[in-house]
Amino acid sequence: MTVSYVLGGAALDAAFPFHFVVAADDAGGRDSDGALVIRQVGSRLAALGAQLAVGARLDACFRLDPALVSQTLAAVGALAGRAVLLECLDRPAQLRGQFVSLGDGTALAFLGSPWVSEAAELRMLGLAIEDFPVHDTVVDRLALIKQHRSALSDTRLLEAKAAECSRQLQERHAALEGDFARIERLASLGRVVAGVAHEVNTPLGVAVTAASVVDEQLVGLERGFSAGTLRRGELRAFLDEAGGA
Repeated sequence: MTVSYVLGGAALDAAFPFHFVVAADDAGGRDSDGALVIRQVGSRLAALGAQLAVGARLDACFRLDPALVSQTLAAVGALAGRAVLLECLDRPAQLRGQFVSLGDGTALAFLGSPWVSEAAELRMLGLAIEDFPVHDTVVDRLALIKQHRSALSDTRLLEAKAAECSRQLQERHAALEGDFARIERLASLGRVVAGVAHEVNTPLGVAVTAASVVDEQLVGLERGFSAGTLRRGELRAFLDEAGGA
């Protein structure tokens, strides 16, 4: 024996809190234009606008995508099983989902949820993540978008740090090149100074040596003179040597 179950009431609202049910407006009798009227509204759908209430016309609440010439039961029913986008007419909000036929085809249920791409849109709509059922892909999509933006932010931060490190390395490289240039100039100056010092020190060293020899000879002459042993020949030899130097 096959048992059939109908998802309705609280169970339907728990699974699709943004659902609504529409049926043809038969209140006008023969003068009715076949417009669809909202007959049932999910518990969270009313948060999207005051117009979304039982008794309101569907075409007064939403603009459909794909667009329809008229929102009749037959026209909207032809969209059953296809993804549709409903744009709220009284506020910047969109619903994405599908229509399914109910019962004998005299009513349609829209099963879907607000189509948002970031948490800020939820706050603007007066909604929170908790308003969505756990099976709704909106929750996963928002989490993925948040992770992507966080990763993008981290990437941009790393790029900025890498650019700053590159700039500092370039500045350090330029400073080192300047230091090397100064060192080379100082080394070149040192070689020049060393050459000049050599040219100066060579004759100066000879003069110092000669002066030392003359000084020693003068000391010897002075001692001989003081002792009375200085001979004329020694004095002449010193004078000749000193004059030749």
